[in-house]
Amino acid sequence: MRKKSEPKRQLALATTAVLWASIVPAAFAQDGDLASASANKFYAFVGGAALAPRKNSQLQGEHATFLGGIAGGGYRISQNVAVELNYLLSFRTPDTPKTAEPPAGTFKPGSLDSTMLTLGIAATVKYRFAMGRLAPYAGGGFGAYRTRWDTTSDDPSCANRCTGNGPGISRHSNDLGYHALAGADYHITAKDMVAAELRYLKLDADFGDIVPGKVHVGGTFLWLGYRRFIP
Repeated sequence: MRKKSEPKRQLALATTAVLWASIVPAAFAQDGDLASASANKFYAFVGGAALAPRKNSQLQGEHATFLGGIAGGGYRISQNVAVELNYLLSFRTPDTPKTAEPPAGTFKPGSLDSTMLTLGIAATVKYRFAMGRLAPYAGGGFGAYRTRWDTTSDDPSCANRCTGNGPGISRHSNDLGYHALAGADYHITAKDMVAAELRYLKLDADFGDIVPGKVHVGGTFLWLGYRRFIP
């Protein structure tokens, strides 16, 4: 019985090997197509961004923040090169420096709050490397940004529900910045991708006398997002 079953076993193993040899390359070819066969196509993307801010000597309390985002659209010129236009939002809450405080006696002690909100539009050129479903990339670009500084306070005579009803100070700064980035897209389907990206933004603002000197309002962003080819 053993001798009769041996040829059948060998035939089954040979058949399995042939099937495996035909299926696996096809699977990798399909994966490769997902990341590679995407030239001359438009796509959109959106996602949230955490910021590790570049610190300033004239400010305290500059901590990492998760209140940011990057969204936009792009065009895949070739399998390796893409251009993008994106909108960036970043929000920070440093401690209020003495230079940004309203006149003494006009606000309730301990009620000062300061924020920096940065909005901007930037252009990027990326070079990508297709590796199956995974497509690492690197690139850089520049953009125009507007950063607004706001300091609010409570009125000293207010006892309840007095958030921000005291004197405040605001300034804004319009500036050019540049960035470098590296990341990777992972194709879920031929059209849909999830992405992770590190972006360093070099951007300085000028708020005049309320925060003397250059104020670094950029830093390192960790962006997690979603891309989709259109249509």
